[in-house]
Amino acid sequence: MPENTVNRLAVLVYPSVQEALDRPYSYVVLATKALPEIAPTSSILSPLLSPKYMHPQPAYVLFQNGLGIENDLYNAASKLVRDGKPRILSCTLHIGTNLLSDNVVQHNVLDRIVMGLYKHGNFTNVSQTPEEIELLNDFGGMLIAGGSEVTLVPEIQRHRFRKNFWNLAFSSVATLSRYPLRAIFQQPRVETTAVPIIHAIMLENLAVGRAIGLDEDAIPSSVIEDTIKSTGNFHRKPDSKHKASMLLDCETGRPMEIEVIVGEVLRKAKELGVETPLACGIPIQLKTDDWKGKKVVLFSIPGAFTPTCHVNHLPGFLKKYDEFKAKGVDVIAVVAANDPFVMSGWGRVEGVQDKILCLSDTSAQWSKSLGLSIDLSERGLGVRTARYALIINDLKVEYTGVESAPGVTVSGADAVLASL
Repeated sequence: MPENTVNRLAVLVYPSVQEALDRPYSYVVLATKALPEIAPTSSILSPLLSPKYMHPQPAYVLFQNGLGIENDLYNAASKLVRDGKPRILSCTLHIGTNLLSDNVVQHNVLDRIVMGLYKHGNFTNVSQTPEEIELLNDFGGMLIAGGSEVTLVPEIQRHRFRKNFWNLAFSSVATLSRYPLRAIFQQPRVETTAVPIIHAIMLENLAVGRAIGLDEDAIPSSVIEDTIKSTGNFHRKPDSKHKASMLLDCETGRPMEIEVIVGEVLRKAKELGVETPLACGIPIQLKTDDWKGKKVVLFSIPGAFTPTCHVNHLPGFLKKYDEFKAKGVDVIAVVAANDPFVMSGWGRVEGVQDKILCLSDTSAQWSKSLGLSIDLSERGLGVRTARYALIINDLKVEYTGVESAPGVTVSGADAVLASL
């Protein structure tokens, strides 16, 4: 090619899928977050899945995280192809990025794609037809030619499930605690507390994988230690600034991929009879009127799993549980601005059993109505419940201990016991 010649690719930009029905396509690529409860894939691509599209069905390529992301599209497209088997290339993404601001994305060195043909309802079939191999090589070859690191595989679901170990455990813990992963791996005391929880969640996920039919060859047990080790090595670096995308979505108020990352695992676990006590808890609504005629000790913390709350605050109430009962206390409860699933998980980890009620004051609305919230936005934590304790007797507050400085004094177990 002459030096003054530029190789240009003709690009047509349409304002909507509806307006792009005038021609056939070899491939249709979808690179959005998988949010089936908000925007199902079949809804996003509905014009291509309708009688108005007069051309042969294309091969669909899904660049999305999570499990079960292909089902909706497969069911819709299967009605439109002769053999009832639409062609769907499913891809797992291993890409380190941060959304710094609107339309500004920061990439690190991690950039890898694993691609395979979706086989409906099958997690174990690794056979491939010549047509399937040709399809993978054709599209994958384009990405490889463009400089991407691409691995083409005969069965994609085991790779999706393996990738979901990281998302299910690390993304969820980072989001629920509102801390980036460097907060775990750059603080040894936090790491010794958090990593066993992450390890236990991954063990539950592995049990679900085994029940599905993913054996040691498909998902080696070493995936747990390997995932924790590689994540720790990356986030122990002093210059680590990466945030899990779920945490970023939480911070910016965007929808999160909870259904496909967490929900699908729990649905499979329930379907197959696999116990997932750490990954799941069932919240119920509580009204303070339920405490009429009772003596209640309520203490509040800014966040579950955070160092002071986890090490210095809750353990005192658990240790002195019998002393509180001896003084006529009917209910001991802890409240935080974390969601109910986090509070349930924290309670399980702490072993509170039925001794301490773990309450979720989402967005600190209840504490705010009492003038007992705290704004920790400068630390990236948003509005939280303040650190305080109340003694409530027959719906009347008899003691209020609000911490005016970091640490646990007037809201701790000893101070509350002394005031009963």
